[in-house]
Amino acid sequence: SSVLFTITMPVYVELVASRDSDETKSDDPEGRPPSDDSNAGNDDDDDAAAGAPTEKSSSYSRVPLAAVCFAMFVNAFALMSPAPYAGFMVLHFGLTEDPARTGYYAGWVMTAFMVGRVASSFTCGALSDRISRKFVIRTGLWSCVVFQVAFGAAPTYALALLARLFMGLFNGIAGVAKAALPELVPPSEQQLAMGWVTAIWNLGMICGPAAGGLLAGRGAGNPKALPYLLPNVVGAVLAVIAVVGVERFLPGRRKTSASRDSSPNTEDDDDDDGHGDTAALASSSSSEHDDDRAPVADESSSSSRTNDDAEVRNPMMIAADREDSSSSEPLEADDDDDDD
Repeated sequence: SSVLFTITMPVYVELVASRDSDETKSDDPEGRPPSDDSNAGNDDDDDAAAGAPTEKSSSYSRVPLAAVCFAMFVNAFALMSPAPYAGFMVLHFGLTEDPARTGYYAGWVMTAFMVGRVASSFTCGALSDRISRKFVIRTGLWSCVVFQVAFGAAPTYALALLARLFMGLFNGIAGVAKAALPELVPPSEQQLAMGWVTAIWNLGMICGPAAGGLLAGRGAGNPKALPYLLPNVVGAVLAVIAVVGVERFLPGRRKTSASRDSSPNTEDDDDDDGHGDTAALASSSSSEHDDDRAPVADESSSSSRTNDDAEVRNPMMIAADREDSSSSEPLEADDDDDDD
């Protein structure tokens, strides 16, 4: 019921949204387009710059979405696989002889995985933004491979807890897979894609306990020595298949904001170069016109400088004439005295 609900609910929401949009169009008698149609092209350009499929895309590959869904299935399988036999594992390790006390230790077996998830969730999110979604999902799947086998083959309760803890510590699949959906599907199908991811997660939480209960205590050789290895080996094999699918079909290094900004900047640089060329042509043409007008400007400027100099020198010349006249009068008087 959970799987069916998570698959059908996005479809129902999409149908309701399309019906509401049709009613909105029918309510407008003039048939005017919505006011935000002018920004639709810009939104599609932004989605295309981010590397995500746009609504204009007639078709897109759903294989990357399938790879992400299978990774979520493997993650849920690894999380819930020990649920049926965790109490029996406690009795196998000899921690207690009282069956009523097994729930306490079995609870820590299931909790250790989520403790690691809580401790590394923010780090995994930051790494997915800085490196890529593919890197974090691949690392989480490899942790399911290695630490599931280590958990199934653990000889002591402490090593089993450490295996579960480290499997959750290196596992950021759940959050990063949902963050990768807008980069894999167009906006019109993101609700449906989210429903599929959640449905496959719930399917893994169903199949994990079922496989754990069916396969525990079975296997070739002496299953009593490692009675809980087989269900974990099956989970590890599924994780290896998921690693191959993610490695093959999921896009690599995502276009971060820095890389998205760099590509328009290159275009802007080209535009700037083009504007620089036109500016150079304009400046050269203006300099030619300035050269044509240069004689007139020089004549007018020289005449203005001459007038200014004349206005500055005339008072000085007048003062000098006055000094010469005043100095010449005593000399004439001295000459007269000499004659006398």
